[in-house]
Amino acid sequence: MWIGDEISLHERVCISSFVRSGFDVQLWAYQALSVPDGVVLRDGNEILNESIRFKYEQQSDAGNLACFADLFRYKLMALQHGWWIDTDNICLKSVEEFQRLANTNNKQAVAGFESSKFIACGVIIWDNKELDNLISKKLQEAGLNFSWGTIGPRLLTDAFKKLSMEAENQNTFYPIKYKDCYKMFLTEHRESCECRCKDSLSFHLWNQQLHRWHYPKNFMPPKGSFLYQKFLEICPELSDVPALPEKTFTTLKKAQSIEKYIEFGKKVKSLKLYEAYKILKKSK
Repeated sequence: MWIGDEISLHERVCISSFVRSGFDVQLWAYQALSVPDGVVLRDGNEILNESIRFKYEQQSDAGNLACFADLFRYKLMALQHGWWIDTDNICLKSVEEFQRLANTNNKQAVAGFESSKFIACGVIIWDNKELDNLISKKLQEAGLNFSWGTIGPRLLTDAFKKLSMEAENQNTFYPIKYKDCYKMFLTEHRESCECRCKDSLSFHLWNQQLHRWHYPKNFMPPKGSFLYQKFLEICPELSDVPALPEKTFTTLKKAQSIEKYIEFGKKVKSLKLYEAYKILKKSK
């Protein structure tokens, strides 16, 4: 599902990875878009009217996109029974491998752990009315204003536990952890990322973290990185697209860490830290 008037290079590569692995890909959107070859564009209003988005607040953010995506995916899963895959996932195996997993032991639902505690919503499939009904009930209980993840991983994890269903281990869909996602962009970690993903069906780019870094997603990843290598494997035609320098990526990542530190300092009224930061900015 996509909201916006343009799909970035990163999302194009992610979506293309599933097309090239044999999936029939439908992209649900709320306006006309240029989509990769092999993708069918569908009107999101067929599933959930976009106006509903602004009735909800997540972390006091009205119209939060992550929240709306959660509502949309649950509605779609109740109506149609194919794979739901977030647009920041890279496919590593064929559609047959995914279907083999779904058909193993007559699974009631397929989803994977993103951490030791929570089941993620980024790659899911089920045809299970009991699960649909339980999710619907939990959404009603959550109301219209809730904290981050309440109707996402937390809700899905609770639902799986309630119905005594097992989720796939973290290596299946999320071999590179959220806290380690920066390693995909650094040449020194390429081999370790390759090793982590060797047996996985897909891996997650953790778009929310890229957003926090203010990462420019119309650049190729830094040359020599694990992600750069994967992008070229999927779309060799991108070899002439400029790559973000690794030094720039590192600067963006560090800048976000500084911002978090400064925000913490402001919360505890550590004026010395805040004043020092302002002086530092002026001196540059």
